[in-house]
Amino acid sequence: MHLQSLPPASELLRKVTMLVPTRNRQGYLRNILETYKDSGLNLVVADTSPAPFPGVERYENVYYQHFTECRFIDKLRFLAGAATTEYIVMRAENRHIRVEAVVRCLEYLLAHPDCTLAHGAHVWVRQKRGQIEAWPCYEADGLAGLMQERAEDRLLAAFDPFVSLYYAVERRQNLLDVLDHAQGIENLNAFEVLLTAIKAINGKCARVPVLFCAIQERQSALKGARHLYDGFDTVASAPEYAGQFALVVAGVAGHLAARAGLPPPQAESFARESLARFLQRLGHKAQETGASRLVRKAGKLARSGLRLVGLPDARAERTLDTYLGSLEGDARSQFAALRGNIERGYREGW
Repeated sequence: MHLQSLPPASELLRKVTMLVPTRNRQGYLRNILETYKDSGLNLVVADTSPAPFPGVERYENVYYQHFTECRFIDKLRFLAGAATTEYIVMRAENRHIRVEAVVRCLEYLLAHPDCTLAHGAHVWVRQKRGQIEAWPCYEADGLAGLMQERAEDRLLAAFDPFVSLYYAVERRQNLLDVLDHAQGIENLNAFEVLLTAIKAINGKCARVPVLFCAIQERQSALKGARHLYDGFDTVASAPEYAGQFALVVAGVAGHLAARAGLPPPQAESFARESLARFLQRLGHKAQETGASRLVRKAGKLARSGLRLVGLPDARAERTLDTYLGSLEGDARSQFAALRGNIERGYREGW
């Protein structure tokens, strides 16, 4: 489909369902529902908070389900099953995703049928000692995404270095394929590795040069459950995770063999090589010299001093300004709007 033949934005958004897994974040959830209520975008919400969200029936574009208890993977099964559109976008509570970016990414996917997902620039935002700080999550030159022709080449590239493919406009089939191989995987880092691998295998993963979202730093609603958050290096080496690691390898290898038509032994070799590259990067820590340590500590001290006296970090602001200036449209104004919403969230205690 050519861009000039695409329908208007409101009609395009009917082709996308936003999936929202949530727990104990009613302030965030209220903001999400208000943000998208008149957008034309349909939402499916899976909520495992102790009590249901009050007043959700007022939002006509929302299909809401409250669970008294539900594993994260089962939340995703519900969300994927409840979505009725070919395209989806995952929306964590603290990912402030722009409607216009959803439209732009969907336009790209419709014009490039060999792509399985598209997303754009992410900016991280946090509040520290009363000051708002922001920086790019991806370097501007990383917007090419995973555009290799062969599935096995995309798989290797996805982990060297690791490319996060969680939050994007994508084909619903991606999530269904991940869930087909995820039974028995509880660790969230292992799940994300499987998810990344399968999405990379399924098709090209484009990064459109547009501000996609701002990420608001906040404590996880699930912190304290160690088995959920142990790093993938622990999953790959600790005896208690041997079964889950084997499921990741088997899932990646099996999906690659089926999609790329590779013999199973060859597909497993690619799967193990991609994970080995990722683990090597996780285990590699550059040696810090005495001079570099002093520079790092001096910079940290200087930033702390700026926070204490209420002054902005000019260097960080220049870095972010350059990054936003490399994107389509008026990304600076777009980010300012997202930042204003995030600041309100901090004030209101979301």
